[in-house]
Amino acid sequence: MKNPYYHAFFYRNKLWAVGGTGLLIIFQSGSGLASSWLLGAVLDAITAGNGQRMVQLVWFAIGLIAFMGIAGVVSWKLMAVYVRKGMRQYKNQIFQQLCKKRISAFSGESASKYISALTNDATQVEQNYLLNLSNLWNQIVVFFAALGMMAWYNPLAALAALGLSALPLLTAMLLGKGLASREKAVSDQNQRFTYSVNELLSGFSVLKSFRAEAQGQQLFSQANAQVEQVKSRRRVWAGLFKTLGMVTGGGMQMAMFFLYGFLAIRGKMSAGDVIVMVNL
Repeated sequence: MKNPYYHAFFYRNKLWAVGGTGLLIIFQSGSGLASSWLLGAVLDAITAGNGQRMVQLVWFAIGLIAFMGIAGVVSWKLMAVYVRKGMRQYKNQIFQQLCKKRISAFSGESASKYISALTNDATQVEQNYLLNLSNLWNQIVVFFAALGMMAWYNPLAALAALGLSALPLLTAMLLGKGLASREKAVSDQNQRFTYSVNELLSGFSVLKSFRAEAQGQQLFSQANAQVEQVKSRRRVWAGLFKTLGMVTGGGMQMAMFFLYGFLAIRGKMSAGDVIVMVNL
């Protein structure tokens, strides 16, 4: 059975999704791989003192920059249309499912639950899922493309890079579930906060009539503190996730730099090849 909410992202939206994601992959992965090759080629041309080769590389660089500019603008335009249509259909689907409820079922629930789903949760879905979905496919393509290019330069060095890449991957696997549970906690707390605000504003005339503004302010302050506390825990965990990713990724790159340096000293690689491999 299809998930109606997942299906809502792509209903009559596949062309924009594939076009935006595909062009973004070509733009980001293609320009990244070409830039890595260009750096190595420039360094080799400098080492060899080949001026004619440098002129050729300058023209190549100009063409690459032009391609990156045009492809980048077009891909993000397509992505903007894809996200706009996807989020519009997603929220329409939520409201459509809500309208199917019986009066008795709806009366037994808080409206803040659905307000939160259409506002706070929808924003989280857009930022943490829909926008990152294309980035996920891009990273997968870049990984295998870079690995293939590395194997073409030096199979042994590519194998070493593959082994070292397990470090940041292991970090993501260990911390990913903790981050997901904290995102869920933020969603639940946002729902409770929306409920509290809705109740306080609905009873505003009562608060004023009984001069209970101080009590209302205290209730709001408590709800506000609780939601910000949960969001703070999520930020700390996300910061830990990013920091460990940077440390393991940086350590991996440093280790490969020294490994390729030793291979270059032994004549297995050129200085330009080292730059290319480290970038890849």
